[in-house]
Parts: sequence; structure tokens; C-alpha cells
Amino acid sequence: MNSTNNAMMMETLTIRIIDDDNFFIAGLVMALSSYFKNKKIRFYTGPSNGKTADIIFQAIRCGTFIAPASSSGDSSPTLYFAIADRKDAHLQHLYRGVATSNILYRHQSVSTVLHLIENILLSQQPPPEDTQQTAKVCLHEPLTRREQEVLHHLKQGKAHASVARCMGIKEKTISSHKRAAMKKLNFRRTSELFHWMLQGGLTRH
Repeated sequence: MNSTNNAMMMETLTIRIIDDDNFFIAGLVMALSSYFKNKKIRFYTGPSNGKTADIIFQAIRCGTFIAPASSSGDSSPTLYFAIADRKDAHLQHLYRGVATSNILYRHQSVSTVLHLIENILLSQQPPPEDTQQTAKVCLHEPLTRREQEVLHHLKQGKAHASVARCMGIKEKTISSHKRAAMKKLNFRRTSELFHWMLQGGLTRH
């Protein structure tokens, strides 16, 4: 397995969930089984015991937190998600090495969690070469403050309806701002937009 993206293309996907909340584990297993319905999935819980996983979900409060960079060798990169609780804000130092987009919160709905995971998986797919060039040199119009705000929320894995509630505007307005931003950035696919954002493109605007 040369990359996490290659792992997603494999018939069998190995997922490890490290948590002490059996109810949450059961819900996550059910949601992931539905999402990856065309794949054979092996679920493991608890410490790795030497077994390599394609995706790891680890609760912050469960034992010593393993930094994503050290959770696997270079030959088998693992997609890493932290499971956090809003009441555990004092433990943020334990997962400061995890990107905001890779943090799941227990209070989030199943659809929000799956949307966040999907965005990360899409970001693993390298965009076409011409897209990379266009993103660098063809931004004729700067993104408006509103467009940047919408993209910032979407980057966090929020669904359009959730972003609309946060910003106090209609859901279709969120879609309009997203389309306008993609047009300015010369992106045709949402996967290209998320790849650009997760590579730090949004911080430059």
C-alpha cells in the first residue's frame, strides 16, 4: 500500500477505533459500514498490537494520544481522525498535532461526521495538473469576505445546512457563495476545492 488513497481503492479496508464508549463505537461502525458499503471492512478496537490500519479513529481521553505522524511508517500512511468532546477543551494540547478538519466531535450528527470524512478522502485525491497550475496563477478576482467565511466553515467538514445556521443565511446562499468561489478559482469539482483548501490555499486569501 503506497498511500492512503490507494488503500481507499482496495477491496478490503482496515479501520481501527480506539475509544471506551461502546455506544459511540457501534454508531460509528454502522455509519462507516453504510458509507463504505461496496468494500469489505475489517474493524478493530483497542490498541494496534502491530496490526496496520488504513484509517484510525482515536478518542482523546483513551490512553496516551498518538501523533498522526508517528502512528504508522512511511510505507503505509494512515488516515487519522481524533474523537473529541466539547467538555474536554482542556485536553486540546493532546491533539494539537491534528488538523482541525480531522477532528470529530461526539455531539455531531452522523451526516456531519460522514461529510467531514468524505471531504478528507476527497482531499487525498491529487487534482489534475492543469488544476494545480490554474489555482496558482488564474485568480482574476479575489474571494469576498463572505466567500472566504463560507469556505472556512466547509473546510471544517460542516454540511451546507449547518453553515447556513452558523451564518444566519439561507442554505441556497451558501451554495451560491461556494459556486462563485469555485468559479474564481477555476475549480470544476468539489474535490479540487477541498484539496486546495486542505493544502493551505485558503490561508493565502
